Amino acid sequence: MPLHPRYKPHHIADIFHSARRLASIFLLTLTIGVSGWAHSKTSSPIDSTKIGFGMAKFSMYFKKNWDFRSARYTHRFKHQTKNTTNTILPEEAREYQLVFEDNFDSLNTEIWSKGQPWGRFHPDNAHQFYGDPQVFVADGKLHLLNEPRPYPIIIENQPKGDAERMFRAMKETNLIQKDMIQIQRVNAAGNVVKSVGDHEVNDSSVSTAQVQLNLDGSESDTGKLAVMIPYSVGVVNTFHSKNFTYGYFAIRSKNPSGPATWPAWWLTGKNNWPPEIDIFEMYGKSTGDAVNTQTMTVHTGKVETHTKQMMMKKLRVSEDTDSAFHIYACLWTPKKIDFYTDGIKVKSIRFNRWMAQFYQEPMFLVLNNALENTYIPQLIESGNKTSDFQVDWVQVYQIPR
Repeated sequence: MPLHPRYKPHHIADIFHSARRLASIFLLTLTIGVSGWAHSKTSSPIDSTKIGFGMAKFSMYFKKNWDFRSARYTHRFKHQTKNTTNTILPEEAREYQLVFEDNFDSLNTEIWSKGQPWGRFHPDNAHQFYGDPQVFVADGKLHLLNEPRPYPIIIENQPKGDAERMFRAMKETNLIQKDMIQIQRVNAAGNVVKSVGDHEVNDSSVSTAQVQLNLDGSESDTGKLAVMIPYSVGVVNTFHSKNFTYGYFAIRSKNPSGPATWPAWWLTGKNNWPPEIDIFEMYGKSTGDAVNTQTMTVHTGKVETHTKQMMMKKLRVSEDTDSAFHIYACLWTPKKIDFYTDGIKVKSIRFNRWMAQFYQEPMFLVLNNALENTYIPQLIESGNKTSDFQVDWVQVYQIPR
């Protein structure tokens, strides 16, 4: 007998509800099974096999998209009183001891190196150079600037592969903002040469063929061809001085504002990459309003085996991160990484066995005030102003040995 029309919708709804419950149970069981498999499976120090990575990737999908634990933390953050002045260790780190602290009464160059360990620029980011004047200490604060201050990179001094990457990045960036990056001739002091011999050099007319001549070493000695990187940014790291395996890592900072700004407080591998823990990245994007969204990311995998993955969490924090100081921290243990903002846990990422492989080695500290080239047109429109990333202190705590 057919169902009465008024009962049919209820019947369908019940079936749909039951199906959803069964699907949820199935997915939960599958997640637990995969997670258990990942924890129990024995593997080499870095298991990048297709099977190992495939199962881990499936497990990570649920960590990204079914993050009920972090949702609870985020709710708590919105309703708890926040501490923006002093470090308060989380309960599970109560026994940790302070092993490194810098209050920036001066810039200790035995600890902090300017730029990145690989050098002063990245060939895939031809819009920014890691400069010295953009890093200084004043009024008890570390200041990291980003500003429109061009710097020449002599093409012939770069490995050919890097120069080609830089030239490609230059062309891509110039599609975003016309003629923002130019090739010019500079003298030995790095100053732009406006006249060479008896003829005038048009700074913006250097062709790809001329660049190739320069790369081949067949260009006459009438000044060096250089990519004029338009922005200089402040970056410091502890690669040569301080490396840590596990611990509680905290910073108190006032972050820069404006379009295109991209400050970050992060840790990355001393010997390999990944690992990397981005405790925060703040993206100003087109208007600068997005700087109040904290992005937290962990990176895993191996680039050469096409297993590189990242797990990203976001949190809309206080609306004054660019005008007041706040504390940003993470607790890194062999099993997980917890993120804290103003003393309150806001996100948590628990490792499966495959992920944990990448987080058993030392990492060094990095602070930078970078720029996203995508939004430089908006930065220029807003006045192309210098922005200032200010750090009050950095602290690291670890389990006593």
